[in-house]
Amino acid sequence: MLISNSSVFAQTGHKELVGELALSDILLQPRFYAEEAGQQKFELDRSYFFFSWKMSRELSTHFGVGQFELMNINERLPTNVSISGEYDQLRFFEAYAQWDSGYGNIRAGIIPLFLGWESARRESEWYFPRTLFFENHEFGFRDMGASYHVDSAGFYTEFALHNGENGKDVDGKMWHTAKVGWKNDRGVDVAVSASNGKYEKSKLDPQETFSYFNSYLSFEFQSLLVLVEGFYAKQETEQTSGNTEVKFWDYHIDVSHPLSSRMNGVFRYEVYEPDHSVEGDVEKRIIAGLAFFNELKTSNLYIWGLINKEESNEVNNNEIQIVWKVRSLSIF
Repeated sequence: MLISNSSVFAQTGHKELVGELALSDILLQPRFYAEEAGQQKFELDRSYFFFSWKMSRELSTHFGVGQFELMNINERLPTNVSISGEYDQLRFFEAYAQWDSGYGNIRAGIIPLFLGWESARRESEWYFPRTLFFENHEFGFRDMGASYHVDSAGFYTEFALHNGENGKDVDGKMWHTAKVGWKNDRGVDVAVSASNGKYEKSKLDPQETFSYFNSYLSFEFQSLLVLVEGFYAKQETEQTSGNTEVKFWDYHIDVSHPLSSRMNGVFRYEVYEPDHSVEGDVEKRIIAGLAFFNELKTSNLYIWGLINKEESNEVNNNEIQIVWKVRSLSIF
């Protein structure tokens, strides 16, 4: 969606072409929750809009405006837990410069990360709510840093250096995230991604090392989606008495199958383990529902029933979610 068909000019004695501004993506996402315990609420927190400034064929800048919650900060880092109350603030949650060439694409700024299927796509492209892995803030969707992407004959590689804190750097230590995969024009996408980084709140605090591994296989064609994905992660804390280690993981199977030309049935089965050393903390989630959409898929209405099963200490937290995603067609 072009904001103005006329280009923007700078006055330097004559008119000089400096770029073209475009509104590139809009997502309006009202959500309604009805929980088993009787709580009900409406939210609009995961809506956003993107605009892009294209200076030349190679150089462009991209900005996403929405609530801070869209960063999905990693709350295993103590600093990030302390700022989680800022989630409702409106801000740039993505803002980067991009250079496109025949040798790949380079981004720098607040960049999207790509650990897994979900993290590599904008929220408007999702068929389901966030996985338990991301809902529990095990890894961020975006961070300050730089990334490189290159693809050839269906194979693609991405690599990023980033702060790790999903924003301002605290400890001066870089994180590394990488992804390799292959996709074809029939909708098959198979990929492996990993991330590694160290965190140290201060010189008086123990250093922590985080390692993440993800793999997935998806088939996406028109309205059909089949996705099998798994996460495995480890947090190691250096102590004078010996290192401590926490392992956490998640896997899920997603299916979105056409029932008619404008309606899909959706199903997810997911298992999440937040700490392998704690007995009885495994969470399981089953999602079943319907998706209704118009011909251009600019309007998508999702009705999800969520069954949450705790291994112990069962909580009355089953719920129904109704989410209406209205988005623009124009993607820059």
